[in-house]
Amino acid sequence: MDNLFFDIGQLARCGKNVIIGKTVRIRYPELVSIGDNCIIDDFTYISTALELADYVHISAGAKLIGGPTSKVSIGSFSTTAPNVVLSAG
Repeated sequence: MDNLFFDIGQLARCGKNVIIGKTVRIRYPELVSIGDNCIIDDFTYISTALELADYVHISAGAKLIGGPTSKVSIGSFSTTAPNVVLSAG
């Protein structure tokens, strides 16, 4: 699971069977917790604290933004549309 923009080991939590695209950018990896069986597709940008439950799919080109003091939580068996922008504040 090599990534071009951050070290996977910096994530707060990374569950089992997780797939993270090579071009995913995570600005604050220490604030990101990923459950089991999750997929984050390429060209996704995450710049907020993020908590993904199990079986979550973040589609290609998604932008989850809000800064380090905001938090986005996505429940189990959820997905996002391609190129969606979710802004937390």
